[in-house]
Amino acid sequence: MPMLLIIKLKKIIYNGENIGNDLSFQFDVKGQATQVKTRISSGQHKSFNKALFQGTFPEGSTSLPIRVTPQ
Repeated sequence: MPMLLIIKLKKIIYNGENIGNDLSFQFDVKGQATQVKTRISSGQHKSFNKALFQGTFPEGSTSLPIRVTPQ
């Protein structure tokens, strides 16, 4: 029986070296690219509820290539 899989971005935690506060990320999940732009300061976190991927797969386990690229 096919199963619906939805991958959502829930939170970005920004710590470490300060690289500015206007950030842009590209999330690539199995060839579906989604860009997220946000203002966040170093030492802060920001919540989201953004769907990055939605697909139907056969029941059981599956592996998905996921790549996050700072823009």
